[in-house]
Amino acid sequence: MKLKQIIFSLYKLISKLGIHVLPVHYYSPVPDINELKKTKNIWAKKSDLPGINIDLNKQVRTLKKICLPYQVEYENNVEYIYAVTNGFGPGFDFIEAQTLHAVIRYFKPKNIIEVGSGVSTWCSLKAGEMNEKETGE
Repeated sequence: MKLKQIIFSLYKLISKLGIHVLPVHYYSPVPDINELKKTKNIWAKKSDLPGINIDLNKQVRTLKKICLPYQVEYENNVEYIYAVTNGFGPGFDFIEAQTLHAVIRYFKPKNIIEVGSGVSTWCSLKAGEMNEKETGE
């Protein structure tokens, strides 16, 4: 029991330094860098990416089709600026917010499951509200 208390005290001390000590485990989101080094020959190689068709021109056409009809709504990015100014969270940028708005407005999903930093959640909510006003749903 004493050893457990010592280890926990050490853990708290190291955490104050901004370091988290985690067990190496299959379910840990932190990679085992020693295992990665041992298996580098398996994963560190160029892939042909079978089944993935990367057509940049088609992607640009699709973005234009989805985004341009809603450009007037998002061009000043009022909701994004509001969310950032009010400290809703980091990690989401101006252009991404515009694209997210257009995607939600274009596809008009009835439900959105959003895991974000706060800014993207706010932008999603506001675009969804515009859809609700438009469709009555």
